[in-house]
Formats: sequence, C-alpha cells, structure tokens
Amino acid sequence: MSSQAFSWLRKLGEASAFAIPVIIHHHFFIRYQRAEPKLDLPWINDGMAGLKSDTTGPKDDITRLKKDVAELKVDLAGLNFRTGCLECEMILLARQPDSLLCAMDSPHADQCHQGSSGAE
Repeated sequence: MSSQAFSWLRKLGEASAFAIPVIIHHHFFIRYQRAEPKLDLPWINDGMAGLKSDTTGPKDDITRLKKDVAELKVDLAGLNFRTGCLECEMILLARQPDSLLCAMDSPHADQCHQGSSGAE
C-alpha cells in the first residue's frame, strides 16, 4: 500500500473522528458482511494509531475500500452533499446524522485544493 493512500486515510481520520467508521459501516459492514463477516482491518480498528506505510493490512482490502469510497460519491449526490472534493464529502457524510454542517469548518478546509464551499 502506498504511503499516499495511507496519508489520505489518516487525513480523513483527523478531519472527522467519524469519517472512517462511517466509510467502514457503509461499505464493509453492510456491503460485505455476508461475503466476508470476519474481515479484519487492524489499521482502522486501532483508531489510525501508528499508521505506517509498512502496515500489514491486507492490500486488496485497502484497494477495495478506495474503490468503495469513490462509489460512495453516488450516494452523496443523492443526499445533496456534493462539494467537488471527496474528502469534504466524507466529512459531510460523517456529520450527517448530527447536522449538515459545512465541511469548510473542518481541519481539512485549510488544505482543500478544490475550494469547496460545503453542501449545496
């Protein structure tokens, strides 16, 4: 797994404490529960602690996670969370159960290269 992919996952975890669990809930615990009920992702289960590029996490699971996150953009479109930045959209999705707060008040806002303005 490339360090860039782990950096992306780490940033998501830092931007919202709920982002990673929401992704996992939607795309592993629901979509893959029947096929892979014992899917083990220790690098996420450990709360992103000590995340390193030489992790022993299953590479094909990480690849699938990235693919599923991309597919989640379709779900976000249906919820009017389109921002033009996948990371901002993940933050909005993570916050959705509580409120529709703009992603721009997140730590990611200062780094967002898309110039996202939050939910439309």
